[in-house]
Amino acid sequence: MKRAAKVFGQGVKPTIVQIAGYYPPSLGGMERVAQELSEELARRAYDVRVLTSNVNQSRGSEPEKPHLHVRRLWAFEFAHTPFAPGFIPALFRMPKHSVFHLHLAQGFYPEWTLLIAKLRRIPYVLHFHLDLEPSGRLGFLFKAYKAIVISAVIKHADAVIVFSPEQLTFIHKRYGIPRQKIVIIPNGVGTEYFAPRRAARVKGHTPSLLYVGRISQQKRVHILTEAMGLLHEPARLVVVGDGEDRVAVETAVPKSLKSHITFTGQLPPEQTLAYFRDADAFVMASRIEGMPLAVLEAMASGLPIVGADVPGIRELVRGVGVLVKDPSPQTFAGSLDNLLANPALRDELSKKSSDAARQYSWPSLTDRFEQLYNAVCKGMR
Repeated sequence: MKRAAKVFGQGVKPTIVQIAGYYPPSLGGMERVAQELSEELARRAYDVRVLTSNVNQSRGSEPEKPHLHVRRLWAFEFAHTPFAPGFIPALFRMPKHSVFHLHLAQGFYPEWTLLIAKLRRIPYVLHFHLDLEPSGRLGFLFKAYKAIVISAVIKHADAVIVFSPEQLTFIHKRYGIPRQKIVIIPNGVGTEYFAPRRAARVKGHTPSLLYVGRISQQKRVHILTEAMGLLHEPARLVVVGDGEDRVAVETAVPKSLKSHITFTGQLPPEQTLAYFRDADAFVMASRIEGMPLAVLEAMASGLPIVGADVPGIRELVRGVGVLVKDPSPQTFAGSLDNLLANPALRDELSKKSSDAARQYSWPSLTDRFEQLYNAVCKGMR
């Protein structure tokens, strides 16, 4: 640790090791955050190494960008977790003057990051994207894993990154982490999403509602599809994304609604941009979120937001968009009907979205990550 602090103090930047079980082109906000941060750090001439799995991706190392090396390790997926045996020796081989940046989203990676960081005396920061929840038949095992392993990984981190004051309070109370060890750094949004506001729609245009993200139990996309059958105002819904619940959700759409609901499947960000620019409002009914990147992208695109009044969405949308209490198909349909019937409200919320999104640009947020890396290195002298 003294060596890491010493080289940083002499102006030699540490190697930043980004650790994420999944990485683009895999779909998800955590994956996008890891990629955006890695690429911005590389542009600032940091030596950035990404250790991830090859699930949904090609095996081995891909062509390097300047200062950025993404290593996709062979892995097998079990219980929504990509187990990559090669992660352990790969982490051992990282340069001594490194900072490990662990994106907490899956099992397996946290415990090995903790162990190797302590054995090699390398600082690590933990990026708390979401309070992980058990799912499936083996959920009871995850509860024990979370209580023992995840708790230890959080407590021994040199710093814990959260998105909001609400998450800071949660981490402090749930895991007993001192407040001074917890750093608030929100998610960012790429500059490509900041587009000029769209011209007024022609008369007779059918408003388009957009959802972007995984289709899973946590996201509750079925609330959105069922709400479409309860609307009094005309609208269509576009669902961009994929996931374990897609077949069930898509199959459950009645024939009378199939022409009003489109499932595009997973799309790369450059193709998703067109849907943000074509939409009239963004909708999200998740049970819980960390800080959804898709909501930030929708805000930057100037879309009114209609979201469930739950942690993670609430902090972003309060005072900017529409928060739906007690989310259900009925409550979402009521909020959407009110928005769709009121063009002046849509214009007002569109402007609020655009204005609020400006504080979340990646270059300004990366300054704060640099300061954090500097602090954890100096703190280990």
